[in-house]
Amino acid sequence: MRTGIKALDNCIAKWGISLQADTDNPLQQITPLTGRDPRALRMGLPHCILQAIGRQSQDRTVYLHRFTAVYKQSRLLCAVVDEHGQVLEKVYYPRDRKSVQACDIIMQALQSAAHTVPMAA
Repeated sequence: MRTGIKALDNCIAKWGISLQADTDNPLQQITPLTGRDPRALRMGLPHCILQAIGRQSQDRTVYLHRFTAVYKQSRLLCAVVDEHGQVLEKVYYPRDRKSVQACDIIMQALQSAAHTVPMAA
């Protein structure tokens, strides 16, 4: 994958972008959550992400994807994705153009992978 940031490309080559629930590696963490899940409040998430999770019914599972810029030890992006692979909400943490473009590329890869492979619970 070519995000335009060599260190990020190396991380993606090493760990890949996963759709498997409970993925936990230095680049990406995926946490399955249900609507109004109290664990979401303890994760330090932006308000809009908490609202997207809270709007879901208790019997519906959504997946919280968190990506970390390992090379900078900082947050990269956070997204709430439903079981059909539709992005309900996303937040990009970096503000520079190059990093935002890299986040766009990661989200496109995540969405295209979700449409070819169903989300696993």
